[in-house]
Amino acid sequence: MAQIIRSVDCGNSPKNQIVEDLAVAFESGDSGSLTSALEQAARWNSAAFELVTAETILASVRAQPKPDEVFIDRVMSHGKVGAVNGVSRRGGAERRFCYVFAFSSVKCQRLSRIESY
Repeated sequence: MAQIIRSVDCGNSPKNQIVEDLAVAFESGDSGSLTSALEQAARWNSAAFELVTAETILASVRAQPKPDEVFIDRVMSHGKVGAVNGVSRRGGAERRFCYVFAFSSVKCQRLSRIESY
């Protein structure tokens, strides 16, 4: 199990907490947490690929190597959008990440689009 170091940005914001939890799930390969959050027609765009259904997104998350540590730096949310950045460490290698999540409503319960860098 990866060590998760959470951001200080989520203390009083339930939406920020949702956004952070989703980023941790993506980075740690926790497809179970994402199953109920993804719209069936969700789209994930990254610098390396584009996935266009919840099924292919979940398969990609399950297939990625598990990190030793996930550090969340900043979390922001506004309306139907949230963003988070941080660092994953796997076997001594560091990888910076940034996710921008678009939700289908302001309640931030269902993801319709993910952009990652």
